[in-house]
Amino acid sequence: MHFQCMFRVKCRKMITIGIDLGGTRIKMGILKGSNILATSQIEAKAGEKMSKKLLELRDAVDQLLKTHQIDLKTLHGIGLAFPSIVDNRKSKILSRYVKFTDAEEMDFDSWARESWNIPVVLENDARAALIGEWQFGAGKGHDHIVMITLGTGVGSAVLDSGRLLRGAHHYGGNLGGHTIINISGSPCNCGSTGCVETEASGWAVHERYKNHMLYQTSSLAREHILTYEAIFSPSNRTDPLAHEIKQHSLKAWAANVLNFVHHFDPEIVILGGGIMHSADEIIPFVQQFVDKNAWQPSGSIKVLGAQRSDYAGVLGMGYLAAHG
Repeated sequence: MHFQCMFRVKCRKMITIGIDLGGTRIKMGILKGSNILATSQIEAKAGEKMSKKLLELRDAVDQLLKTHQIDLKTLHGIGLAFPSIVDNRKSKILSRYVKFTDAEEMDFDSWARESWNIPVVLENDARAALIGEWQFGAGKGHDHIVMITLGTGVGSAVLDSGRLLRGAHHYGGNLGGHTIINISGSPCNCGSTGCVETEASGWAVHERYKNHMLYQTSSLAREHILTYEAIFSPSNRTDPLAHEIKQHSLKAWAANVLNFVHHFDPEIVILGGGIMHSADEIIPFVQQFVDKNAWQPSGSIKVLGAQRSDYAGVLGMGYLAAHG
């Protein structure tokens, strides 16, 4: 699908709802073109059933519409970004996620029609963030983009000639976190070994380093759970273990980016996600690594930080709902 609107003025006036289902918070927004008219958040409580969560989402959207006096007749559609593999044509979740475990069984089309009599668009969360950045953020003016999100896990998406890469089975571009970069590495929760996520991700870092020989004498031992926020904190800059983890993680992320650069030959790579609060250290390292090791001419591929990190997924789903 190529996202060009035949009726651009009409698209700019369309009111849509974008929802980004994160593992901790669910963000939602009412959008009119590129403008976010209103936003709201609720706790994900992702251990609960998706069937229950859809009822909460309906109530939260209704409240948002009521508070901001949005007439239901003006709604064009609703878009949901989900942290899993998605069949966007059938609006189905294809892979069982560790959270919202009954999501595969949900009929999202019926939920949207019965709630507001509007169509629904379902998409993978990394693809949604990529669309948000492409249209409204760091990716504006580019049609060949790789996006990688660094957070609890490692997400990815690819835009090629203005089209989302999907592949034959809907997995295209989405499994960047499960690229194997260490064939002798630790087991991953996907069943493989040495994936990027096992080497450097929010969910794995504590388990990976809690038994490290330097841990007990490290300032990081004061943390209840070891996080990248603590690792990149200026207060831990001289800590030997923090330095070791940081260097290993930077190399893992840079190697993953290089793999995507070689596979998809983008104009730009956009890095997003919670770990990118330390973008001032991450982006220069990755850029230098790509310039040094990529087959493409040095400097031809720019590594950029996401500009719309907080609401890129919401923006992306609002855009897709307007163009669906």
